[in-house]
Amino acid sequence: MTDIWLVRHGEAAASFDQEIDPGLSLLGHEQSATAAQQLSAIVPPDAQLLSSPKQRAVQTGAPFAG
Repeated sequence: MTDIWLVRHGEAAASFDQEIDPGLSLLGHEQSATAAQQLSAIVPPDAQLLSSPKQRAVQTGAPFAG
């Protein structure tokens, strides 16, 4: 059986009506690092990481990628 783990991006630095592709805020980077640390205990190390090409999604995935 295949497991699928979904993680929503961290807090964006700008609201979506102000910027088309905002990156993460400082809090968003902290949220991503915390989520990666917590999930590393239960997600297999060889899990495949897929991400949207949006900055906030790529930045959220970075701590998971190591």
